[in-house]
Amino acid sequence: MKSGFNLILSFAMVIALGACGSSDGDTEDTIQDPGTQPDTVMDPGAPEDPGTPDVTGTPNDPGKPNDPGTPNDPGTPNDPGTPFDPGQVGSAVHEVATCAVHCDGAPCVEQCLANADDGGKALVNTLVDCLSALKCGPLVGPGGFKQCAVQDCGDEIAACFVGDGKCNDIRKCRIACPTMAGDHTCALMCWIEGDKEAQGLFQEYADCIFGDAVECSDTDIKPNGWPLNDCEKHVQGLYCPLQTQNCIPPR
Repeated sequence: MKSGFNLILSFAMVIALGACGSSDGDTEDTIQDPGTQPDTVMDPGAPEDPGTPDVTGTPNDPGKPNDPGTPNDPGTPNDPGTPFDPGQVGSAVHEVATCAVHCDGAPCVEQCLANADDGGKALVNTLVDCLSALKCGPLVGPGGFKQCAVQDCGDEIAACFVGDGKCNDIRKCRIACPTMAGDHTCALMCWIEGDKEAQGLFQEYADCIFGDAVECSDTDIKPNGWPLNDCEKHVQGLYCPLQTQNCIPPR
């Protein structure tokens, strides 16, 4: 009996020792429990705030555009001016004729003729009749008689504005006219400085100097209405070389 009990006890010990050995082997095969993962993932935080960009300020203000200012005032266009006061006209034929050319009716012409002798009256009446028949635009300009008048009434003009000088004599007289911008009286009086041929050449010269294509002769003028020296030279070379050669003798 006792030996049977010992046998059972030995068997039980063997089983117990086997169980302990098996437990040590299992320890190596078990994966370590990483434990409970944290509930909250690490917050990397808000991205770095670049901050408010620097204020660049008000962009460069271009300011007001360049003000061109008031355009050059070309001045008052050539005004035929106030005609002679018929009551203040002298007796010389060219004075009477200048007065009559400015008239706009027979009563005015009669007043201009009041102081002329019979020969002077006849010459002036003939001139007025010739000019009145023309239908070709303005007969008088800032240089004096215009092409239309000289072309068709050259003899009548020469008879009233008697002279014996050259074209440049008329020009010099016109340049020396007093401060009477827009008044063509002096310009007409200068015609007595030249003969008929000179008057025709000066008319061509003056018409070219005051031509439509010439700007400075409307703006760059003396108080008496004649172009300034630089303007006249510019026009002579650019627009009027032939007329200049015919009127102004070479030095």
